[in-house]
Amino acid sequence: MIWAAMKHAVNSTLGTAQFKSIDKQIAEVYNVAPIRNGSAVKSIQRGIAYINKDLPYGATSIAIATINPAKSMVTLQGDAARWTGSSSALAAMPVVDALTANTLSVKRGFDDPGLAGATRMPTDFSWQIVEYY
Repeated sequence: MIWAAMKHAVNSTLGTAQFKSIDKQIAEVYNVAPIRNGSAVKSIQRGIAYINKDLPYGATSIAIATINPAKSMVTLQGDAARWTGSSSALAAMPVVDALTANTLSVKRGFDDPGLAGATRMPTDFSWQIVEYY
């Protein structure tokens, strides 16, 4: 049905002032912005950070250039949070706590400051935000 609507729109306007290219037709039908300059990516921001070992249940906030969070994807990579000196090995990857127009907040995926005999280590990670049109 959508293809029929696009075919009709293209065929009925071909050669007229109302003609729209197929990428503009698709953008209107699906209510998305057309790909610009051959890419759907508007911006990419990257960096490295860490969560201080002395922040139980804490998150680290990273200032970023203005983005639209609803059109962005965050990727975190790197070190897992570790505890030394405990009877069990524990590790937790960093996770996104919040993403706003100007801030990325990252916390440990698991944190328990009451682990008997354990010492929390810093959590190092890299981050990337891809914003789409």
